[in-house]
Amino acid sequence: MLIGEFFGLHTLNSILTSFGIKSTNLYKIWKDFNFHQIKRLTIDLSIDYFKEAMEKLGNQSDSTWSRSEVTIIIDDSIFKMWLKNMPQGDSYAKFFSGQIKRTVYGFRVTLIGINIGKDFHPLYFQIVPKKGDTKKVALNLLKKVRGIFLELSEKQGFSYPNLYLSVDSGFTYDKLIAYCERHDIGFIGVPKKTNVFKFKDINMNLKTFIEEQFLPKEQAYKEDMQRKGATEKPFVLRMKAHYKAQDREVILLFFRLNGSNKVTVIFCSDLEVMKKTLRRRFFQRTKIELFFRFLKETLKIQKSKSERYGDFVKKLSLCILKAVFCLRLQKFFRKKRKFKGWSFYKIRQHIIYQEVDKTILTDLIY
Repeated sequence: MLIGEFFGLHTLNSILTSFGIKSTNLYKIWKDFNFHQIKRLTIDLSIDYFKEAMEKLGNQSDSTWSRSEVTIIIDDSIFKMWLKNMPQGDSYAKFFSGQIKRTVYGFRVTLIGINIGKDFHPLYFQIVPKKGDTKKVALNLLKKVRGIFLELSEKQGFSYPNLYLSVDSGFTYDKLIAYCERHDIGFIGVPKKTNVFKFKDINMNLKTFIEEQFLPKEQAYKEDMQRKGATEKPFVLRMKAHYKAQDREVILLFFRLNGSNKVTVIFCSDLEVMKKTLRRRFFQRTKIELFFRFLKETLKIQKSKSERYGDFVKKLSLCILKAVFCLRLQKFFRKKRKFKGWSFYKIRQHIIYQEVDKTILTDLIY
């Protein structure tokens, strides 16, 4: 099934149909594996690949570590899915999907992974019920990931510096932030614009601060650049403030994303963090969004139906395993000059339309 994905064959049925096979023998073999086994296999292999990358990085210089911008990332995604006879329960329910901007029937998946340089490594995932708390799930997953770091630290004999966690507004959770502070992990999150902060002796929410402080400073900066005839760089404002809702000191960063009309605000629990580091680490979270998109749009996880909860977990586990496999293949191809910068989709189209021999697949089937 992993190799079938190279040829655009997303399911066992599509693989067998392409060879004109009507036998159910492979289905019987596949059904012998339960979803716990497939999920465990996926997680174990993902952790092995991550450890391999970390051990390689650990043997290099501190500057190489810094350039790699190792960042833990947590996010949720809604997987639109139809179950047979549509049995609605706590896990399979109606959720709002930010991707398509409407409510859909499906599953909510919380995923934690780590980005090293250009590579995103998915590690643990969990389906969170409608009434479940994704913030608490995130904390438990972070504890597991820290366990991996501790294991590697003992093996390699040093601590990992400058480690950050990047999340969106849904994970601004006091216990998650406190855990990061206790274990030297810089928490980077997104506050609500209505949250009140104490700036020196003044209390105001972020919306008011932007209107009364950020915008005038930004305008003065633009005028100064024009007067000097200098190339205008994006205006970024770094402020230390007391986060009233969280009762802790934080660093706030105000900026616009690619000339947007909207002012973005992020915060960090590391009071020594620099503007450049904070921006770069925060935007590492786009890697997990791209990973979710890869599962849905390239590997077509939402295309086929599932009969029950366990079938979906099994399908999701296999799809994540496929993604890890395919992205490693993409990295291998990109080392060749001809394929530099190619997406996996483009590589797969090349394999299909150049009519690459399917012997590698047929040898596994027959």
